[in-house]
Amino acid sequence: MIRIAIADDHEVIRIFLRKLIEGNPNYLVCGEASNGLEAVELAARHHPDIIVLDLTMKRLNGLEAITQLHKVLPKIEILIFSMHDSSELVRQAISAGARGFVLKSGPVNHVELALKMLSEHKPYFSPEIAEILLHAAATEPSGDERPRFGGQLLTLREREILKMLAEGNTNKDIASSLDLSVTTVQTHRASLMRKLKTDSIAKLILYAVRNHIVDP
Repeated sequence: MIRIAIADDHEVIRIFLRKLIEGNPNYLVCGEASNGLEAVELAARHHPDIIVLDLTMKRLNGLEAITQLHKVLPKIEILIFSMHDSSELVRQAISAGARGFVLKSGPVNHVELALKMLSEHKPYFSPEIAEILLHAAATEPSGDERPRFGGQLLTLREREILKMLAEGNTNKDIASSLDLSVTTVQTHRASLMRKLKTDSIAKLILYAVRNHIVDP
């Protein structure tokens, strides 16, 4: 019996995944979590073989949760089930330790295939994600070719905060929306400024538009 945990901040997604998983007699849903911190606590308590994880959750985002999950259960298989398909986030998730990645916009059978492969300790990436990875590998700049402006990868939380800043939200607005302290938002904002080598909000907005983090 393969034990599977579900972590997503949308109840409708958790219900969908539970029904899908419980349709296979070889699978058992051992718990659900609505945020990243709960996902780590659930894993420590129930020891799932696989966890299906969203990338955008409060308290601990998906990328941070992946790192913590592997500290708690080094052999856990992590399947990302996300609406995000940027090459940056896909690569970050894989680098953090995810071995499966399926888009929420894709067919149901992609989730089924991913669970089957991960239960056999084999990686699975849906065709859209595989194409993103192949394109990224083919176009990846090296050495001095890396761009100076925005050359460092942003974390998912930094992207969330950058998007909200570009949409005109204040530090207090962002803190309230993401369930963070204002000090934490300020820290992330400072990290954004450092990585993008700017102290100008206008340049942050320009970067967000150019990289499709926010619509122009």
